[in-house]
Amino acid sequence: MKRPYRLARGSLRVSGTTSGAGHPPAREGLVVSVSETAESKANSAQGALAIAAALLLGMAAVLTAWSAYRESLTSDLVLKNYSEQQAILSLANDAYIRSGQERQQEISLFVETALAAVASSEDDTTAVDYLTQAIMSEELRAAFEWWRDEPEATTPSDALRP
Repeated sequence: MKRPYRLARGSLRVSGTTSGAGHPPAREGLVVSVSETAESKANSAQGALAIAAALLLGMAAVLTAWSAYRESLTSDLVLKNYSEQQAILSLANDAYIRSGQERQQEISLFVETALAAVASSEDDTTAVDYLTQAIMSEELRAAFEWWRDEPEATTPSDALRP
């Protein structure tokens, strides 16, 4: 005859059957389950954990979407500002190169005019007049005239001589 084997209520319940001689069942057929109160506590803890996990995953998804949206807004602005900065840098480089070329041209013209002034006589200043009047800018002409009118002892290179 088979009959269930039970422990005290509220603790572990072992269900199984006894053999015909009244001995407890063999280990192979033994089934152990948690009592109903412990089972309900475990189920409610698992439910709370599942809800907390779902909330965390939901918040992570919303924050990920928000950051992707913000990144798309700022990347357009960054790209626009980078393009403007490159255009300004290009204009600055162009102005720098032009100023260097103009400086070299004026230095060359100044030296050429100075050599023409030294080589020409007081009566024949045609080359010097042409270079100063037709080719030189106002600023360079003023610098050349200052250089020509200054006596030798007051030129800037005199300060370097002992």
